[in-house]
Amino acid sequence: HGVIREVAKNDDDDVASAATVRIWHTGVGHVQLPTSWGQGDDSGAIDWTRLWNQGGLHCRPAASNHEMEQLQWLKLAANCVINPLTALHRCTNGELPRIVPNFDEVQRDILTELWAVAQKQQEIQQQEEEDSSSVSSSVATAPNQGLTIEGMTSFVKKVISDTQQNQ
Repeated sequence: HGVIREVAKNDDDDVASAATVRIWHTGVGHVQLPTSWGQGDDSGAIDWTRLWNQGGLHCRPAASNHEMEQLQWLKLAANCVINPLTALHRCTNGELPRIVPNFDEVQRDILTELWAVAQKQQEIQQQEEEDSSSVSSSVATAPNQGLTIEGMTSFVKKVISDTQQNQ
């Protein structure tokens, strides 16, 4: 359940008819792994982090499982905004705000919908915890607690800025 931020692009517009497809690695990101692998012990994350770093991948464990789940929601937010819009408008990430009509409004609509999904997921998780009585609802921390539309918007803006040339 980690988060990987590496970027690649295909330089051929018509992949189906291309005899050779070239994929370009266009950005170095990082991998974040959960601190706990369900056993309450972080040794797995430490071992995997070491191996990935030795292999040249930039990897670090998240500070907590809560942070890991927040990162997953933020990555989903960026993917929900950037991927369909760059495909529909056939543009780079950096061109989105200029090319997409009413980009800020479109982005806000997408992120508002995602935020509603995150809130529903939180309600379901809290209900499951209450039903199982294994975790007191006063102690439990929902994965998307603190997730805001503004926070997602800022994250998406940073991703667009950091990956301007990507498509």
